Amino acid sequence: MARVVIHGADTRPEHLTTAEAAQELRCCLATVQRMIRRGDLPARLVAGRYLISRADLPTTWAPIPPRPRPRARPRSHDEARYAAVASEIESSR
Repeated sequence: MARVVIHGADTRPEHLTTAEAAQELRCCLATVQRMIRRGDLPARLVAGRYLISRADLPTTWAPIPPRPRPRARPRSHDEARYAAVASEIESSR
């Protein structure tokens, strides 16, 4: 059977995978996954894969920076070592 192509018709698929969405947005896959995780890009989980509607792709967007990681708290033995070094410095003055 011959394939009929109508000129001017959009033959692109309606739903995209995360990789296809990354190509459309010209960003990396991790950025698309981050947008989905944060709720900035609506997506449906179908058979273990996210599908994104082409209509939901932003037409203009600024890259989303990753969230800053929380600083690690010093361990108790580090605090004791810091206190010892600090007292040595103070006594040497």
